[in-house]
Amino acid sequence: MGCWPRWWSGPTTPAPAISKVIAGNRRLAALRDVYKDSARPPKVLCVLRSVDDDTADALALAENFVREPMHPLDEAEAFAKLAREEAKGVESIASEFGVSQPYVRQRMKLANTGRSQ
Repeated sequence: MGCWPRWWSGPTTPAPAISKVIAGNRRLAALRDVYKDSARPPKVLCVLRSVDDDTADALALAENFVREPMHPLDEAEAFAKLAREEAKGVESIASEFGVSQPYVRQRMKLANTGRSQ
């Protein structure tokens, strides 16, 4: 195929033996589509991680953030959630997503504006 698909999977709750795709759903779907008529599914390298729901959300957000530009309100809600639920500061969020601190502050201000309406 030219390149290895990349996705993360983590356990679902409450059955840790069951895994779900956290990031890379489109790559997995494309791979399944390519090999749908094959007698044997292909062997594909992937990263398996045991993560909690908050980490799974953060991984999915990071994957979506770099894939294509997010709508400003979606970014605002995501940054606000990281600040609220994981107690991350502006500097930490900016560093994690490769954006400036003023950019994060602007989005978080937007999140607060959206809630008051």
